[in-house]
Parts: sequence; C-alpha cells; structure tokens
Amino acid sequence: MAEETSALNFTLPTAAFDQILPAIIETLELAQQPDVVQNQERRQALVQSTNQLKEKLAKAKDIARALPGGELGIPEQDALILLLERIRDHKRHLLATFAATPVTTSQDDPMNLN
Repeated sequence: MAEETSALNFTLPTAAFDQILPAIIETLELAQQPDVVQNQERRQALVQSTNQLKEKLAKAKDIARALPGGELGIPEQDALILLLERIRDHKRHLLATFAATPVTTSQDDPMNLN
C-alpha cells in the first residue's frame, strides 16, 4: 500500500530533462566552430561541454529508470493496462446501472401514512 501511495505522489523532476536540449545545442555550436581543433581553449571548452552533456544524460537516464512501473516489461505493461481498462469499464457499467435505478422517497410511497 505504501508503494502505491508513493507512486501516486511521484512527480517527475523535469528540470533534469529541460537541461538536455540546451546542453546539446551548446556542444554542437562548440563542435562546429572552424578552429576548434587548432585552438586549445575551444577544444577544452568542447571537452567540458561534452562531459557536462554526458552527466546530464546519465542523470536523466537514472531518473527515467526510477519511474514507478519502470521495472515492468512491455507484456506486463500491456496486461496491466488491460486490467485497468476492465476495471474502468466495470465501474462505468455499475455507475450507469446505478444512475438508471429509480429512486423512491417516502413521499412517493402510497403506503406511507405519514
């Protein structure tokens, strides 16, 4: 039960993923500079940018692996989705049945002498 509660309260730390695209752009811009091979400072900046990108990708990958349900394979996920769809459909059927049930009150009952 505690596992279900923590899964429901899980929020994805999107900041880790938001940093990836700017890091890719920065790395590509540094790599495309014309004298990056000859210029020691630019080459060092490219190496540093590449290493930072690797770190950000590794962090995002770790977060993605830690997502609730991430341990399930495709067949298990499909079975779980099917089960949840069946539960949803059953609840909808129960709700429709309940909604279609006429409600009688004591005022509607002719046998009530009050």
